[in-house]
Amino acid sequence: MIRKLIEFINLSKLYFISEALLNVISKIIGKGYKFKYKSPFWSAKTKDKFHYVDYFIDPRQSIEEDVFALYKDIFFNVYTPKKGDVICNVGAGMGHEIPIFIETVGIDGHMFFIEASPSTFEGLKYNVKLHKLENTEVFNLAISNLDKGKIKISNESENHLGRSILDETQSLDSYEEVNQTSIDAFILENNIECIDYLVVNIEGFEANLIKKFTKIDRVQNIAISCHDFLYYRNREEFDSRFLTFDKVKAFLLESGFKVSSRSSGIDFKDFYIYGSR
Repeated sequence: MIRKLIEFINLSKLYFISEALLNVISKIIGKGYKFKYKSPFWSAKTKDKFHYVDYFIDPRQSIEEDVFALYKDIFFNVYTPKKGDVICNVGAGMGHEIPIFIETVGIDGHMFFIEASPSTFEGLKYNVKLHKLENTEVFNLAISNLDKGKIKISNESENHLGRSILDETQSLDSYEEVNQTSIDAFILENNIECIDYLVVNIEGFEANLIKKFTKIDRVQNIAISCHDFLYYRNREEFDSRFLTFDKVKAFLLESGFKVSSRSSGIDFKDFYIYGSR
């Protein structure tokens, strides 16, 4: 029933009425979520912890279930950050994973969140503001194999998760131009001596990121989402450029990591590659 209600709210756009309705239902069923709409974003929290920010109410993050078990299963599968760790999240989206990272690194840790899409980046900034984070830096950048310049990112999907960087062979009617830099240049410009945990989820552009990554020796643990599963789901829409798993695995092995993945039967999970020193 809750999922049906959320689908109706997302479609109807009766946000302010929906805000009150969701809060009443959440209280009745004992979940304790508080929903708030501040155009153009929804946010939700329990016990003063904001759980997410997005353009719409994601059923995975609704009053029906807690999505953070999913995030912990993905990101903490091999390495769980510790108090004081430095985390760098490339392709941070709107920062849905912020609460689980806050929980682990604490106030003594430091977090770098990088997001390419300008509109999605606004959600990320809002999320960081809601969490009142003082140990976090956010960057509106595309991480590529070039140290500078502009690059195009698609802006056709209402769902920020569907936005991806375009290469020179692609063209779209709707796109945004953003500044690009290499991960090497980013590390040097921000004087990062050690990254305890690097998380990468850049919608199929991960093969470009590793083309200029000589500072990989400064990374202790890494998780990279490879997007081969998109190719296998729909080969008409996603071409062989999304087949990055083997390239990324070879790169991590050559860089001295102990590499692992898993076979859960859930495609997007199984194409994550994990590396530890």
